[in-house]
Amino acid sequence: MAPRRVGEETSIEARRQEEEARRRTELADLISQQINSVMPTIATQIAESVTATLNTVRRQDGGGNVNDINAYKTFSSCNPKEFYGTEGPVGLLTWFQSMEAILNIIDCAPADHVKFAASKLQGRALAWWNLQVTTRGQAVMNALTWEQLKEKMKREYCPRPVVQKLEIEFWNHAMKGMELEAYAIRFHELCVLVPNMVKTEAKKVERLIYGLVSEVRLMVTATNPTTLEEAMSLSTRLVNDLVRTGKYSRGESSSRQGGGNRFGDHKGNGLKRQTIVRNYGVAEANPNPNRGKPPKCNHCGYNHLGECRHCMTCNRMGHLATYCRSGARIG
Repeated sequence: MAPRRVGEETSIEARRQEEEARRRTELADLISQQINSVMPTIATQIAESVTATLNTVRRQDGGGNVNDINAYKTFSSCNPKEFYGTEGPVGLLTWFQSMEAILNIIDCAPADHVKFAASKLQGRALAWWNLQVTTRGQAVMNALTWEQLKEKMKREYCPRPVVQKLEIEFWNHAMKGMELEAYAIRFHELCVLVPNMVKTEAKKVERLIYGLVSEVRLMVTATNPTTLEEAMSLSTRLVNDLVRTGKYSRGESSSRQGGGNRFGDHKGNGLKRQTIVRNYGVAEANPNPNRGKPPKCNHCGYNHLGECRHCMTCNRMGHLATYCRSGARIG
Protein backbone atom coordinates (compact mmCIF):
# COMPACT_ATOMS: atom_id res chain seq x y z
CA MET A 1 0.00 0.00 0.00
CA ALA A 2 1.42 3.32 -1.09
CA PRO A 3 2.01 5.90 1.63
CA ARG A 4 -0.37 8.84 1.86
CA ARG A 5 0.77 12.12 0.60
CA VAL A 6 1.00 15.16 2.81
CA GLY A 7 -1.85 16.91 0.99
CA GLU A 8 -4.16 13.95 1.53
CA GLU A 9 -3.47 13.82 5.26
CA THR A 10 -4.25 17.52 5.57
CA SER A 11 -7.53 17.08 3.78
CA ILE A 12 -8.57 14.16 6.00
CA GLU A 13 -7.79 16.14 9.18
CA ALA A 14 -9.83 19.09 7.91
CA ARG A 15 -12.83 16.88 7.22
CA ARG A 16 -12.53 15.33 10.68
CA GLN A 17 -12.55 18.75 12.32
CA GLU A 18 -15.56 19.81 10.27
CA GLU A 19 -17.44 16.68 11.33
CA GLU A 20 -16.58 17.31 14.98
CA ALA A 21 -17.80 20.91 14.74
CA ARG A 22 -21.02 19.76 13.11
CA ARG A 23 -21.67 17.23 15.89
CA ARG A 24 -21.04 19.90 18.56
CA THR A 25 -23.47 22.27 16.83
CA GLU A 26 -26.14 19.56 16.68
CA LEU A 27 -25.59 18.70 20.35
CA ALA A 28 -25.86 22.38 21.38
CA ASP A 29 -29.07 22.74 19.39
CA LEU A 30 -30.50 19.62 21.03
CA ILE A 31 -29.62 20.86 24.53
CA SER A 32 -31.11 24.26 23.77
CA GLN A 33 -34.35 22.68 22.57
CA GLN A 34 -34.59 20.54 25.69
CA ILE A 35 -33.98 23.53 27.96
CA ASN A 36 -36.61 25.59 26.17
CA SER A 37 -39.12 22.79 26.50
CA VAL A 38 -38.70 22.42 30.29
CA MET A 39 -38.33 26.11 31.20
CA PRO A 40 -42.10 26.79 31.55
CA THR A 41 -42.39 23.83 33.92
CA ILE A 42 -39.44 25.05 35.98
CA ALA A 43 -40.85 28.57 36.14
CA THR A 44 -44.22 27.23 37.29
CA GLN A 45 -42.59 25.11 39.97
CA ILE A 46 -40.60 28.10 41.25
CA ALA A 47 -43.72 30.29 41.38
CA GLU A 48 -45.66 27.60 43.25
CA SER A 49 -42.80 27.18 45.73
CA VAL A 50 -42.67 30.92 46.42
CA THR A 51 -46.45 31.11 46.87
CA ALA A 52 -46.44 28.19 49.29
CA THR A 53 -43.67 29.81 51.32
CA LEU A 54 -45.58 33.10 51.56
CA ASN A 55 -48.77 31.31 52.59
CA THR A 56 -46.87 29.51 55.34
CA VAL A 57 -45.51 32.82 56.62
CA ARG A 58 -48.99 34.33 56.57
CA ARG A 59 -50.47 31.39 58.51
CA GLN A 60 -47.73 31.61 61.12
CA ASP A 61 -48.29 35.35 61.39
CA GLY A 62 -51.95 34.78 62.15
CA GLY A 63 -53.78 35.87 59.06
CA GLY A 64 -51.60 37.45 56.44
CA ASN A 65 -50.21 40.55 58.17
CA VAL A 66 -46.64 40.02 57.04
CA ASN A 67 -45.63 43.65 57.35
CA ASP A 68 -45.94 44.43 61.06
CA ILE A 69 -44.70 47.98 60.54
CA ASN A 70 -47.52 48.85 58.17
CA ALA A 71 -50.06 47.16 60.45
CA TYR A 72 -48.84 49.20 63.40
CA LYS A 73 -49.01 52.41 61.34
CA THR A 74 -52.65 51.62 60.61
CA PHE A 75 -53.25 50.90 64.30
CA SER A 76 -51.62 54.18 65.38
CA SER A 77 -53.61 56.17 62.81
CA CYS A 78 -56.79 55.20 64.71
CA ASN A 79 -55.53 57.15 67.77
CA PRO A 80 -55.94 54.30 70.30
CA LYS A 81 -56.58 55.37 73.88
CA GLU A 82 -53.74 55.19 76.41
CA PHE A 83 -54.08 53.47 79.78
CA TYR A 84 -52.21 54.73 82.84
CA GLY A 85 -53.37 52.27 85.50
CA THR A 86 -55.06 54.94 87.63
CA GLU A 87 -58.45 55.00 85.91
CA GLY A 88 -60.06 52.37 88.13
CA PRO A 89 -62.14 49.33 87.10
CA VAL A 90 -64.53 51.27 84.88
CA GLY A 91 -61.62 53.04 83.17
CA LEU A 92 -59.96 49.68 82.56
CA LEU A 93 -63.18 48.30 81.08
CA THR A 94 -63.51 51.36 78.84
CA TRP A 95 -59.93 50.90 77.64
CA PHE A 96 -60.59 47.23 76.84
CA GLN A 97 -63.67 48.11 74.80
CA SER A 98 -61.92 50.96 72.96
CA MET A 99 -58.90 48.80 72.14
CA GLU A 100 -61.03 45.90 70.92
CA ALA A 101 -62.99 48.20 68.63
CA ILE A 102 -59.79 49.43 66.96
CA LEU A 103 -58.25 45.96 66.68
CA ASN A 104 -61.40 44.71 64.98
CA ILE A 105 -61.51 47.67 62.58
CA ILE A 106 -57.95 47.28 61.32
CA ASP A 107 -58.30 43.48 61.20
CA CYS A 108 -54.72 42.88 62.33
CA ALA A 109 -53.29 39.47 63.16
CA PRO A 110 -54.28 38.06 66.59
CA ALA A 111 -50.56 37.67 67.32
CA ASP A 112 -50.24 41.47 67.15
CA HIS A 113 -53.08 42.34 69.55
CA VAL A 114 -51.03 42.23 72.75
CA LYS A 115 -47.99 43.98 71.23
CA PHE A 116 -50.08 46.80 69.83
CA ALA A 117 -52.15 47.23 73.00
CA ALA A 118 -49.06 47.20 75.24
CA SER A 119 -47.60 50.08 73.25
CA LYS A 120 -50.39 52.27 74.66
CA LEU A 121 -49.61 51.58 78.32
CA GLN A 122 -48.26 54.60 80.16
CA GLY A 123 -47.23 55.57 83.68
CA ARG A 124 -48.02 52.96 86.30
CA ALA A 125 -49.39 50.58 83.68
CA LEU A 126 -46.18 50.78 81.64
CA ALA A 127 -44.09 50.10 84.76
CA TRP A 128 -46.23 47.01 85.43
CA TRP A 129 -45.77 45.78 81.85
CA ASN A 130 -42.00 46.32 81.95
CA LEU A 131 -41.83 44.33 85.19
CA GLN A 132 -43.72 41.46 83.54
CA VAL A 133 -41.34 41.57 80.58
CA THR A 134 -38.31 41.53 82.88
CA THR A 135 -39.69 38.67 84.94
CA ARG A 136 -41.20 36.46 82.25
CA GLY A 137 -39.47 37.59 79.06
CA GLN A 138 -40.54 39.67 76.08
CA ALA A 139 -41.38 36.65 73.92
CA VAL A 140 -43.63 35.12 76.58
CA MET A 141 -45.57 38.35 77.12
CA ASN A 142 -45.96 39.00 73.39
CA ALA A 143 -47.23 35.44 72.98
CA LEU A 144 -50.16 36.08 75.33
CA THR A 145 -53.61 36.15 73.80
CA TRP A 146 -55.73 39.28 74.17
CA GLU A 147 -58.02 37.50 76.66
CA GLN A 148 -55.02 36.41 78.75
CA LEU A 149 -53.72 39.98 78.87
CA LYS A 150 -57.17 41.21 79.96
CA GLU A 151 -57.27 38.71 82.82
CA LYS A 152 -53.81 39.74 84.01
CA MET A 153 -54.70 43.43 83.91
CA LYS A 154 -57.98 42.86 85.74
CA ARG A 155 -56.13 41.06 88.53
CA GLU A 156 -53.65 43.94 88.76
CA TYR A 157 -56.03 46.89 88.56
CA CYS A 158 -59.11 45.32 90.13
CA PRO A 159 -57.76 44.02 93.48
CA ARG A 160 -59.94 41.81 95.67
CA PRO A 161 -61.33 44.60 97.92
CA VAL A 162 -62.43 46.51 94.82
CA VAL A 163 -63.92 43.36 93.31
CA GLN A 164 -65.85 42.70 96.52
CA LYS A 165 -67.40 46.17 96.34
CA LEU A 166 -68.35 45.54 92.73
CA GLU A 167 -69.88 42.19 93.67
CA ILE A 168 -72.00 43.87 96.35
CA GLU A 169 -73.02 46.54 93.86
CA PHE A 170 -73.95 43.87 91.32
CA TRP A 171 -75.95 42.00 93.95
CA ASN A 172 -77.92 45.17 94.75
CA HIS A 173 -78.06 46.56 91.21
CA ALA A 174 -81.65 47.31 90.23
CA MET A 175 -83.63 49.35 87.77
CA LYS A 176 -84.77 52.81 88.94
CA GLY A 177 -88.23 53.67 87.72
CA MET A 178 -88.48 53.22 83.96
CA GLU A 179 -84.79 53.97 83.34
CA LEU A 180 -83.98 50.67 81.63
CA GLU A 181 -81.09 52.03 79.55
CA ALA A 182 -79.06 53.19 82.55
CA TYR A 183 -79.76 49.91 84.32
CA ALA A 184 -78.66 47.87 81.30
CA ILE A 185 -75.45 49.85 80.71
CA ARG A 186 -74.23 49.34 84.26
CA PHE A 187 -75.42 45.72 84.17
CA HIS A 188 -73.21 44.97 81.18
CA GLU A 189 -70.25 46.75 82.81
CA LEU A 190 -70.61 44.67 85.96
CA CYS A 191 -70.89 41.48 83.92
CA VAL A 192 -67.42 42.19 82.55
CA LEU A 193 -65.91 43.43 85.82
CA VAL A 194 -67.18 40.55 87.99
CA PRO A 195 -67.78 37.71 85.52
CA ASN A 196 -67.63 35.05 88.25
CA MET A 197 -71.07 36.12 89.44
CA VAL A 198 -72.62 35.37 86.05
CA LYS A 199 -70.51 32.62 84.54
CA THR A 200 -73.20 31.37 82.16
CA GLU A 201 -75.73 32.96 79.84
CA ALA A 202 -78.52 31.58 82.01
CA LYS A 203 -77.08 33.34 85.07
CA LYS A 204 -76.87 36.62 83.18
CA VAL A 205 -80.50 36.33 82.10
CA GLU A 206 -81.58 35.49 85.64
CA ARG A 207 -79.68 38.42 87.15
CA LEU A 208 -80.95 40.88 84.52
CA ILE A 209 -84.56 39.90 85.17
CA TYR A 210 -84.05 40.05 88.95
CA GLY A 211 -83.24 43.77 88.82
CA LEU A 212 -86.19 44.83 86.67
CA VAL A 213 -89.19 46.70 88.06
CA SER A 214 -91.95 44.37 89.21
CA GLU A 215 -94.36 44.98 86.30
CA VAL A 216 -91.69 44.26 83.71
CA ARG A 217 -90.02 41.49 85.69
CA LEU A 218 -93.21 39.43 86.00
CA MET A 219 -94.00 39.61 82.29
CA VAL A 220 -90.43 38.85 81.22
CA THR A 221 -90.24 35.91 83.61
CA ALA A 222 -93.47 34.50 82.16
CA THR A 223 -91.90 34.32 78.68
CA ASN A 224 -88.86 32.41 80.00
CA PRO A 225 -86.17 34.01 77.75
CA THR A 226 -83.06 31.90 77.23
CA THR A 227 -80.60 34.56 76.02
CA LEU A 228 -79.59 37.94 77.34
CA GLU A 229 -80.44 39.56 74.02
CA GLU A 230 -83.93 38.09 74.11
CA ALA A 231 -84.53 39.21 77.71
CA MET A 232 -83.24 42.71 77.00
CA SER A 233 -85.31 43.09 73.83
CA LEU A 234 -88.48 42.01 75.61
CA SER A 235 -87.80 44.29 78.57
CA THR A 236 -87.30 47.25 76.23
CA ARG A 237 -90.61 46.64 74.48
CA LEU A 238 -92.48 46.30 77.77
CA VAL A 239 -90.98 49.48 79.24
CA ASN A 240 -91.77 51.39 76.06
CA ASP A 241 -95.36 50.12 76.19
CA LEU A 242 -95.78 51.22 79.82
CA VAL A 243 -94.47 54.68 79.00
CA ARG A 244 -96.43 54.98 75.75
CA THR A 245 -99.74 54.10 77.43
CA GLY A 246 -99.13 56.91 79.92
CA LYS A 247 -99.08 54.64 82.95
CA TYR A 248 -95.54 55.77 83.76
CA SER A 249 -93.08 58.35 82.51
CA ARG A 250 -89.35 58.00 82.19
CA GLY A 251 -87.75 58.06 85.63
CA GLU A 252 -91.10 57.73 87.41
CA SER A 253 -91.38 55.13 90.15
CA SER A 254 -93.43 52.01 89.61
CA SER A 255 -96.04 50.81 92.06
CA ARG A 256 -93.75 48.51 93.96
CA GLN A 257 -91.70 49.54 96.96
CA GLY A 258 -88.70 51.67 96.20
CA GLY A 259 -90.20 52.87 92.91
CA GLY A 260 -88.73 50.05 90.86
CA ASN A 261 -85.44 50.14 92.77
CA ARG A 262 -85.42 47.78 95.69
CA PHE A 263 -82.70 49.81 97.32
CA GLY A 264 -83.64 53.37 96.33
CA ASP A 265 -85.26 56.07 98.47
CA HIS A 266 -87.75 58.29 96.67
CA LYS A 267 -89.45 61.33 98.18
CA GLY A 268 -93.21 61.32 98.48
CA ASN A 269 -93.68 57.57 98.26
CA GLY A 270 -94.59 57.15 101.95
CA LEU A 271 -91.85 54.64 102.60
CA LYS A 272 -89.50 54.77 105.53
CA ARG A 273 -85.99 55.81 104.63
CA GLN A 274 -83.82 52.78 104.08
CA THR A 275 -80.64 52.35 106.07
CA ILE A 276 -77.35 50.69 105.33
CA VAL A 277 -76.67 47.69 107.57
CA ARG A 278 -73.40 46.27 108.73
CA ASN A 279 -73.12 43.55 106.10
CA TYR A 280 -73.20 46.18 103.33
CA GLY A 281 -76.68 45.11 102.32
CA VAL A 282 -79.74 47.38 102.67
CA ALA A 283 -82.67 47.21 105.09
CA GLU A 284 -86.13 47.94 103.69
CA ALA A 285 -89.44 48.65 105.33
CA ASN A 286 -90.98 45.21 105.86
CA PRO A 287 -87.99 43.56 104.19
CA ASN A 288 -87.73 40.09 102.85
CA PRO A 289 -84.81 38.61 104.85
CA ASN A 290 -83.55 36.69 101.83
CA ARG A 291 -83.70 39.58 99.37
CA GLY A 292 -80.99 42.13 98.82
CA LYS A 293 -78.39 40.28 100.89
CA PRO A 294 -75.31 38.28 100.00
CA PRO A 295 -75.72 34.49 100.42
CA LYS A 296 -75.49 32.97 103.87
CA CYS A 297 -72.08 31.51 104.65
CA ASN A 298 -72.11 27.83 105.67
CA HIS A 299 -68.98 28.37 107.77
CA CYS A 300 -69.77 31.34 110.01
CA GLY A 301 -73.54 31.62 109.51
CA TYR A 302 -73.42 35.28 108.43
CA ASN A 303 -74.44 36.77 105.09
CA HIS A 304 -71.36 37.97 103.23
CA LEU A 305 -69.27 37.67 100.07
CA GLY A 306 -65.66 36.58 100.03
CA GLU A 307 -63.78 35.40 103.12
CA CYS A 308 -65.34 35.23 106.57
CA ARG A 309 -64.88 38.28 108.81
CA HIS A 310 -63.00 37.36 111.96
CA CYS A 311 -62.47 39.90 114.77
CA MET A 312 -58.97 39.75 116.26
CA THR A 313 -60.16 41.67 119.35
CA CYS A 314 -63.05 39.53 120.62
CA ASN A 315 -62.24 36.45 118.51
CA ARG A 316 -65.78 36.33 117.12
CA MET A 317 -67.04 35.92 113.59
CA GLY A 318 -69.16 38.35 111.62
CA HIS A 319 -67.18 41.57 111.96
CA LEU A 320 -63.66 42.97 111.89
CA ALA A 321 -61.66 44.40 114.76
CA THR A 322 -62.18 47.90 113.39
CA TYR A 323 -65.89 47.64 114.16
CA CYS A 324 -65.68 45.62 117.36
CA ARG A 325 -67.79 47.02 120.22
CA SER A 326 -66.30 44.88 122.96
CA GLY A 327 -62.84 46.44 122.97
CA ALA A 328 -60.67 49.30 121.79
CA ARG A 329 -60.76 49.95 118.07
CA ILE A 330 -57.75 49.08 116.04
CA GLY A 331 -56.25 51.36 113.40
